[in-house]
Amino acid sequence: MSRVVRPIASGTTRGRSVEPGAEVPKLAVEIFYYGVATPISIPIIGSDRAAAESYFERLKRDVIAAQQHSQRQLLIRPFDRTQEAQVVQPWEIQRVLLVDHPQTSEAADEVPVTSPQPPAADNRAAAVQDRPPRLHSPIPRGRTKRLALAGLSVALVVGLSAVLIDAADGEGPAGPVAVSPTQSTEQSTEPSGLPPLPATAKAPNEQLLATISALSTLATRDPDVVGPEADQVLARLQQVQMLEGGPRRSAAVVANASVGVAVAAGEFDADVGQQVQEVLDNVARPPRLIDLVQLVGADPVAIGPGGPGLLDPLVALDHQVPADQTAASAATLLETVTSGTENGQLSEAFQTAAVATLQDLADPAAYLALQDLLADVERDPSSIGPAGHHVLGSLRDIAQLPVFPQGNLASELLGLVLQEGQVTTVFRDAAIPVLVPLVR
Repeated sequence: MSRVVRPIASGTTRGRSVEPGAEVPKLAVEIFYYGVATPISIPIIGSDRAAAESYFERLKRDVIAAQQHSQRQLLIRPFDRTQEAQVVQPWEIQRVLLVDHPQTSEAADEVPVTSPQPPAADNRAAAVQDRPPRLHSPIPRGRTKRLALAGLSVALVVGLSAVLIDAADGEGPAGPVAVSPTQSTEQSTEPSGLPPLPATAKAPNEQLLATISALSTLATRDPDVVGPEADQVLARLQQVQMLEGGPRRSAAVVANASVGVAVAAGEFDADVGQQVQEVLDNVARPPRLIDLVQLVGADPVAIGPGGPGLLDPLVALDHQVPADQTAASAATLLETVTSGTENGQLSEAFQTAAVATLQDLADPAAYLALQDLLADVERDPSSIGPAGHHVLGSLRDIAQLPVFPQGNLASELLGLVLQEGQVTTVFRDAAIPVLVPLVR
């Protein structure tokens, strides 16, 4: 049975003209439903970008939380709180976008202002059946020939990202918007492929957001060049962006493998795929061993059939193996990951994420440098300075602890060493290059 959805307040529009004298909205939040090409648009009028982004982020969090907790209904409030709110079914929402300079239509005066209806139940079922199948296959060697993991499934989670579109560039909003038949790709002067990452996008999350925005724009402008899997790749990137910590890194590994599958099948442009995979590599790469443990623990099977057998050794290395055995244990795990990738038990995307951390731990140089520093101050504790007794006890503990508590204590000791008047300048200069590599 079809359900009628009321507009989200009188200020909610899509493709309507602006009456003379009315303030033109410079920003809008657009809500896309599964199976509906035209989104609901919530105009942002009379406010700055910071307020608009705050509203967008709050709405995005509400939708994500409602979907994660299987809420049957969600109350969406317009930007203008004087307007009427609307109750929606959050699981019907596909994505939410923040859009620059929302488009208006000269002919819209003849069309009533209404919001699109989400698909009826029967149509939703048909839309789900029409979606591309999930990938379930072994993983051969070679980045461009990655296959999805046996038994691996990727949840179809709503894709939400802050994609800012500049109408001055002639680009439409991201999302399932059809390209006009009159728009010939041969007439386009836009460069093919994704543009280089902005110089300001240094952190992995910034790179991911920039890639989502660029790929969304490219897929809308030139879908034939990107390939038919562009929407699926975008959905996976947006899923990664929604998550945090271990689940985010795990999802990045899965998305990375799926891009390789699409490229190998000829359904996604190889150059674009390589750029996307490089960004996903950065997102998945763990800064510490505990982050690698959480990556695997989030979904062991997601990294390959050998994932479940890798979790316990990683946990032991991080929390149980004493410092003098860390290098040997890490070397064994490094060999396990390498051989597991070669025989298809682990994905290459996971290997890329894990190798740098395990190589660092397998190198005994950090432990040997700690031993040398400890031996020096044991011979002359007064060389440390006023905090000598505390520092010496901490160094002795660090020399015995497993990776995780060792790193935490090394970080704590670094904070003390950097305080004025706690240690001598000579000790500080000797201790910092020893302690920093131990926070791993």
